[in-house]
Amino acid sequence: MAMFNSTPKGASENLVSGPSDLLGPHVVDAQVRQAISLCWMMLPEDKRNVTSLIGEFRRIVDRALKDVQEDARSFGLISN
Repeated sequence: MAMFNSTPKGASENLVSGPSDLLGPHVVDAQVRQAISLCWMMLPEDKRNVTSLIGEFRRIVDRALKDVQEDARSFGLISN
């Protein structure tokens, strides 16, 4: 992460300017695709089909999102 906002002399103006440049939608997309690929590899061979993959991946993502909501409630970030 950059400590200063100034660009050094002779440096390109197209440098990465912050975390949003490093963690934009393209990076999230790549990470999700990598997770899908890993999930496929982890499935038993007799369950390696698109329907099983989608079911397992959605189960994992739904559980993770539920945990985020539960954590947000626990830390008082959202009510209910």
